[in-house]
Amino acid sequence: MSEPIRRRPRRLASAVTDAGSWPVLLALVTLLLCGLPGGAIAAVNATVDRNPVMVGETFNLTLRSTDEREGNPDWSALEGRFRVLNTVSGSEYRLVNGRASRSRHWTVTLVATRPGDYEIPSIQVGSTSTNPIPLTVVAPEAGDGPRDAFIEFEADRDSAYVQEQALLTVRLYVSGDLVSGQLGEPSAPNAVIEQIGEQSESRAIRDGQRYHLFERRYVLFAEQPGELVITAPQFTGEISTGRRRSSMFNLGQFAGQTRQIFAEGEPMTVSIQPPPADWTGPWLPASNVELEQSLVPNSGPFVA
Repeated sequence: MSEPIRRRPRRLASAVTDAGSWPVLLALVTLLLCGLPGGAIAAVNATVDRNPVMVGETFNLTLRSTDEREGNPDWSALEGRFRVLNTVSGSEYRLVNGRASRSRHWTVTLVATRPGDYEIPSIQVGSTSTNPIPLTVVAPEAGDGPRDAFIEFEADRDSAYVQEQALLTVRLYVSGDLVSGQLGEPSAPNAVIEQIGEQSESRAIRDGQRYHLFERRYVLFAEQPGELVITAPQFTGEISTGRRRSSMFNLGQFAGQTRQIFAEGEPMTVSIQPPPADWTGPWLPASNVELEQSLVPNSGPFVA
């Protein structure tokens, strides 16, 4: 067994001595690398499922690696450029012409919040990195077709006294068939915000497009004077795409049947005024105050 191992370097060395044999040598090295499982050269590529995209519209960035031994992607390069919603990963096994191959993939759902020309930066996966991808984000009015979802957020006044009631309205518009979703709450520092009544659902038309409309109303009571910045709620959900994808490895699965969507309202500012300087006594700003008292039991005799 040891004798053939000593002979192989001699043959290789004799091939190197001939300058015209370099292409043959390179071909032999390539074949050796491809034939050895541990010597396969890993490749990582990145793709997006749509380009351009509209502001607030979700899109998927997918990374695929031919080496299962590589680590997980480093998504930190995306921070500050896009809003990252969630990430899913998986592996694939293929058998083509008797040759088996395995690969891994990661899909991250992103949202661009401002229009412009962007670049999805290079993503590091183990010792390999992907190429940057140019991405165009257009304003909603410049896009084709209805938006997946958007939020209108408004107050009934732009100025109020401390502890005076202000009404907030949140309207969520969703196109398509909503499968699931989660709508957050507005928030503000040094203020009490409470929902009043039940959420209403109806249909509405915006910019010639028909949407499902979900509306909520809130009351706000500011506790300190100054400029109060109210953060608008966010929405994440899934809509039906009506597509079914199936193969011999995922029979019965509906991987392409839903798509994740995202919406976020614009924050707004309300100027909160302190009580007038000449005010004395208890402070209760209101347009109408009622005081009601009841006695139990409701029949006498009563003794003071």
